[in-house]
Amino acid sequence: MPKNYVFLLLFCWTLIGCSTTWTTSDPLRYTYDDIWDASYQVLNRRYDILRAQEKEGEIETDWQFQRSNFYLRSYRHKIYAKIEPYVAKNEHKSVENESEQAAQAEQKVYVIKIRAPQDENRDIDNPESLATANWLPAGANQDQEQLVLGFIKAVLSAREQNDQKETKASDDALLELPAEQPAWQDR
Repeated sequence: MPKNYVFLLLFCWTLIGCSTTWTTSDPLRYTYDDIWDASYQVLNRRYDILRAQEKEGEIETDWQFQRSNFYLRSYRHKIYAKIEPYVAKNEHKSVENESEQAAQAEQKVYVIKIRAPQDENRDIDNPESLATANWLPAGANQDQEQLVLGFIKAVLSAREQNDQKETKASDDALLELPAEQPAWQDR
C-alpha cells in the first residue's frame, strides 16, 4: 500500500511541475503590428527565436541556460509568447448603431500571453554538462515572464511617445511654413 501512495505523490508532483499557466498582460490599445514588432524585438534581443508565426501571433524561443547558486543544480527556460484579441468578460452588450460597430471593430484591443517553462538539471555526476543533463520540470519562471512583459510594454510606450513627438514636430513645421495665397487673390 505505501508504494501506491509514493507513486501517486510523485505523479502529482510531476503534473504540478509540468503544468504552467500563462502570464497575461493588461489589455493593450496598440495595433497588432506594433505589438508583434515590439514582442519580436524584445525576444530576439534576449533569446534565440526558434519559431515565429506572425499570422498566428506566436513566438517560441530556444532554451536559455543558467547556473544556480546551489550546489549541483542548473536551470533552463524558454519563452512562449502569444498575441490574442482581448475579450472582456462582460462584453455581451448589443450595439445598435452601425457606426458604433465599425468604430469598435477599428479599435481592437489585444493582450500578450507569456509562458516560461523551466527545467532543472539534477545530474549529480556532472551538473555543468548540458550534454549529459537530467532535466526535470521545475514549474514556470515567473520572474522571466514578468520581465519580458515589462520590456514589451516599455518598448510599446517608448514608440508611442516617439510617434507623438514626431507628429508634434511635423505639426510645428507646418505652422512655420508661409501661408500660400489662394489662387483667386492673384488676379
